[in-house]
Amino acid sequence: MIVPMLPHLTKNPDHIKTVGAFLKNAQNSARSDDISRLRDHIIKYIYEAEGIQMPDSGLEKSRRGWNCEATAWMLCPRDLRDEFDADPTSFCRDVRNGQRFVDHDDWPTLVYSATEYDTSKIEYGLLKSPFLVNCWKTIFQGPNSVRATSSKKGGRSTLAQAYEIKQVDEYSIIYTTILARFLLSSGTWDANDGPFMGVEFFKNLLYLFEDSVEWRKDTLAWWNARVFGCQAPGMQSSRVNPTRTGLSSVAKLKQQREAQRNQMRIQPPQRRASIAADN
Repeated sequence: MIVPMLPHLTKNPDHIKTVGAFLKNAQNSARSDDISRLRDHIIKYIYEAEGIQMPDSGLEKSRRGWNCEATAWMLCPRDLRDEFDADPTSFCRDVRNGQRFVDHDDWPTLVYSATEYDTSKIEYGLLKSPFLVNCWKTIFQGPNSVRATSSKKGGRSTLAQAYEIKQVDEYSIIYTTILARFLLSSGTWDANDGPFMGVEFFKNLLYLFEDSVEWRKDTLAWWNARVFGCQAPGMQSSRVNPTRTGLSSVAKLKQQREAQRNQMRIQPPQRRASIAADN
């Protein structure tokens, strides 16, 4: 839409502000819609942690973040989780009072699975988060897509349907991660949240994909397998009936039995009786 307008904008620079304002409003509206889709569901996707009470899914935004131990557990830097688990109340209080520093350079628990984490290899399991997968599905495919036994119903098209989204890319993962982190926090939408700077968090996430081709490939394959049923963008979906490669276990059993019968046929009568007795 913008490209055909470029010559006109070059000749009429005053219109650039008008177009810019339109794009900004459209962006804000889209983000607001995505936040609304996810807001009332995200609490249900939080990992259950021993000793921490799960809040109601309608928990007010102002009571989330470090005001709620369940949302705080997800926001807690993954390498500080042992300290958090030892005394969640004190940990949350220290963060609220500014006595404990947590910012955009700390990878939060929400970007990992509930259990997988290796301090000697921080990138292991990073962004392979079932929590984030559920958030992505809710935003782009609707909340029904998260349910294992969901059935297709009529109604408005999902974003994935409307925009023919057929694969997960790094930008939608980053977008989902930023929205999820915001919805778990207690603040209003802002580029910064105390010492946490949203732009720097975005840069950190983007760095993960741009710095390592292999990590990017592996991470996108993991996501696409869980969202669309294919191992990587462009690969055939596993939901299409595959063809078998090699013999099945049933076929192998039949071969073994046939080989046994052939062996019996060429043995003398006394030997046959011995083989039959052994089997």
